[in-house]
Amino acid sequence: MTGHRKDLLDIRRIIQLKARGESNRSIARLLGINRKTVNEYILNLGSS
Repeated sequence: MTGHRKDLLDIRRIIQLKARGESNRSIARLLGINRKTVNEYILNLGSS
């Protein structure tokens, strides 16, 4: 369950950073996650 909560927090932060105009690469660096993970989140958010 904790992993799920962390994912939701990451998604929330990604949305906030993207709204501020940050690049996916920059977001990945700031959050300490893989750039491909950020790309996947962004793609999934765009298709929903």
